Amino acid sequence: MKLSKEKLRSYTILLILDSNQSYEQFKKVSLKYAKFVKRHNAKNIELHFFGKRHLNYKIKNNSVADFLQLQFETSPAFISAFKDEIKFDGVISRVMITKN
Repeated sequence: MKLSKEKLRSYTILLILDSNQSYEQFKKVSLKYAKFVKRHNAKNIELHFFGKRHLNYKIKNNSVADFLQLQFETSPAFISAFKDEIKFDGVISRVMITKN
């Protein structure tokens, strides 16, 4: 998918990942999604790792999760492609997408 002439918008995506994986696996997943965003011509990409955090309630029987935040600018059409990409990834417990 190439970016069209649509106006670029700023997005923040928070990924809550299963904490039962090693640091190397976490890095692999982080790079996978950063490369996916870059491959679709997003601009001003920032990747933030917040580490393991305790959850207020269990998600998929886990009370601890890894938090990863992606910030970038892209066209609104890309967001549906991103949702399709993460839909079947078993490592991701929750996703929150916000338009800034």
